[in-house]
Amino acid sequence: MKVWVWTGYKLEQLKSISVGPRIKDTLELCEGIVEGPFILAERDITLPMRGSRNQRILYTKDLDLDTFEIKENL
Repeated sequence: MKVWVWTGYKLEQLKSISVGPRIKDTLELCEGIVEGPFILAERDITLPMRGSRNQRILYTKDLDLDTFEIKENL
C-alpha cells in the first residue's frame, strides 16, 4: 500500500514548526510528501500528484525525518 501526504506547507516551514513524534511516525509510513500550498494561479492539471506548479514531490526515503533535510547521498 502506498500512502502520500499533501501538507500545504513548504519543507522549510515544516522544519521551523514543532514536529512531534506522531507526525514523524506518520511520515515514516508514507512513500511521499507533496509540499507547498495549492495556488490557483499556478494550477496545472497535467502535473502528476499535484495541482499547481509551485508544489514539489518529495520521497520520504530521500528525507531525514528528524531534521526535514534532504539527504546528501542521493
